[in-house]
Amino acid sequence: MRKFPGLIVGSAIVLAGCNLSSDLSSTQRLGFVNITQVGEGDTAKLNVVGQFFQSSPSIQPTIPNTASVGDTCAVFDYQGPPDNPGPVKVDNLNAGDTITITTDKAVGKLVPVMNLAGSVDYRLVGGPLAFTPGSQVSVNIPGDSGGFPAHSVNVKTFVTPTFAPIERHPDQDLDLNWSSGGAPLGAMQLDFLYSNTEAVSPNKEMLCRLRDDGNYTIPRFIVGGEWASSPDDAQSVSGIRWNTTLQQNQDVLLDVIVQVQLPSLPLTAPDTTTAALRAPATL
Repeated sequence: MRKFPGLIVGSAIVLAGCNLSSDLSSTQRLGFVNITQVGEGDTAKLNVVGQFFQSSPSIQPTIPNTASVGDTCAVFDYQGPPDNPGPVKVDNLNAGDTITITTDKAVGKLVPVMNLAGSVDYRLVGGPLAFTPGSQVSVNIPGDSGGFPAHSVNVKTFVTPTFAPIERHPDQDLDLNWSSGGAPLGAMQLDFLYSNTEAVSPNKEMLCRLRDDGNYTIPRFIVGGEWASSPDDAQSVSGIRWNTTLQQNQDVLLDVIVQVQLPSLPLTAPDTTTAALRAPATL
């Protein structure tokens, strides 16, 4: 799945989207803590990964920032799931021996672990942490005088949103409605897969980056053609709810990213009449 610049997803939390040109200075010290929610209710857990490194001419990552997200949708050819780019070698900074993550149910420790690129990630000891969706999580970074300085930040986790069924074959604009995350600067990313032929394998995707305010209308000129006429079996929608908390002081930037994956969003019932018309004739 292609991603808009600015949203980093997965274990390579920062460098999967790095480029060679940016406004970051070579003295910029960067810290990223990625908090990913899995499960719901009593089974909800947090996965947490941290990276701390020095910017350089060859390492210029995109800085995830939900405050900059507007309401936009764009259509691409779908090439299938992306390859995992894996970790990238960076000039690591020491952020302390142990970073503490505290939820309403558990306390976890992030410790330095060497990755396949020969760089250091901070990873949880003992596996994911229990938490209550919607509660706060505190991140305490002890820091190092010669590396990444000490920081303490509180962030709020998400309740998984509920979506009204998304229209498969709209004849006008496509209205989206969901339960808002409550964070004033939160964002949603939605990925629509579909086919512009009679094939049931998707060959097109529409990516939407939206403010997490609970509603958006995709204009008819974007959605009223290929999505609206796609075979039902080729259609699916997935998403990510995410929010960032940035702390920046002189040449130090910390970005804490909270996200929850939405692997399958509800669609309206298949159009059996249209499906029958599309079915190949039998002799």
